[in-house]
Amino acid sequence: MKIQGKIVDETNQPIEEVIISSDAYKDIFTTTDSNGKFTLDNDKITAISPIKISYVGYKDQFPLAKELNGKTIQLKENINALDNVTIFTAGSKPTTLETETNPNFLQKYKTPITIISSIVLVVAGYFLIKKAVK
Repeated sequence: MKIQGKIVDETNQPIEEVIISSDAYKDIFTTTDSNGKFTLDNDKITAISPIKISYVGYKDQFPLAKELNGKTIQLKENINALDNVTIFTAGSKPTTLETETNPNFLQKYKTPITIISSIVLVVAGYFLIKKAVK
């Protein structure tokens, strides 16, 4: 069966690199393009096959293939609060990045990739998040 569709966020913006996979066959998968569109084409997939839709920072969804085909699926954010993040590097003391409790904190970092990039920049010596403690 050939499945085509589009994945968007809660503001209806397309999400790139969302993983669309067969829940039964782990080797059958694809990712969305820059417009949030995808095509998954495999004879093992039937109309009642569960399809897994996953992207970091969003709740996984498991629609049946027939429910997904030709549709636009909206992913919901899955924000889990962290007290802090500790980064361990060889030959140095651990660095702890304290997260801000303000719910608008993540608004500065729109995607999980941006958050990870920000943490990488902190490790590289740039002070981008509220507080770094050695």
